[in-house]
Amino acid sequence: MEGLRQLGYGYQENKFLVRFIRLWESCSFHTYYTTMINFILLDANNEQYWAIAPISERDRLLASVCEGFLYYITGFKIVAAQPSWKPIDSNITLVFGKTTKIIDYLFRSSIPRLRFSLCTWPTILSRANTNTVLSDVGGVIIDVGNIEYQSNDIKRVNLTLLDRSLSTIQVSLWGEKSHLFEVDFKDYRSKNVVLVVTGLLVKNRTGRIHLTSTQATSLYFNPECEEVRNLGGYVKATYGDFICQVPYKAQYQYHYFPEPSNRTPHLTLYELLLTGLWVYQKVFLS
Repeated sequence: MEGLRQLGYGYQENKFLVRFIRLWESCSFHTYYTTMINFILLDANNEQYWAIAPISERDRLLASVCEGFLYYITGFKIVAAQPSWKPIDSNITLVFGKTTKIIDYLFRSSIPRLRFSLCTWPTILSRANTNTVLSDVGGVIIDVGNIEYQSNDIKRVNLTLLDRSLSTIQVSLWGEKSHLFEVDFKDYRSKNVVLVVTGLLVKNRTGRIHLTSTQATSLYFNPECEEVRNLGGYVKATYGDFICQVPYKAQYQYHYFPEPSNRTPHLTLYELLLTGLWVYQKVFLS
């Protein structure tokens, strides 16, 4: 099947089947539009594409799109990708506009629901302070620390992940992204939790390499995808379990869930650190 990458630059009138796997809004002077909607698409050849649309098309396009669903797209342009600030490593960008149509596809497809371009440690090093391509990383969460609060709201959460090469990766989530981590992580506190984080910038400050969240960052806990399949089991076989024990009588986070219903009680991340309940066994990784 012909993929979008085989097409030339210019306007495309034919229909192409894709899955919309991520979407977000951004505002930057470094991009094609100052304020725009961003989409990551996946085609039948398992190729990822970055598509953008002006914010003026937001209501029309987003009324038709649900993340993770399949659609035909038509009436868009293919242009050369900008050299920097790209969410994926691609030489083309799809530009949606007033003539773009997104049409529901109601049949089965072999296009996977998720795909990531997880970076190895050498790739991360090569991208330090370059602001060229945003990076995706994945690994088992082995530490949650240095949580910063501002007016009782989380400002930053620092994570340490252990990837398939057994390299430790430092990730900082800021603002809204740190809130997403706290809300979602409570449902996945168990042994060897795998986290994939997308759309990160690589920073090198005083010789310390770490990745920091951007508007393009998304979080995926224990995702069902080939890139991290059996990663938790591999880490367990090598090092043992990385465990976050949470007592049953912990408090609910009423700020997010006014009705306790039947949710499993949990501690906030701040309480978790104070009680020293985050532990991991057999090896200490600094």
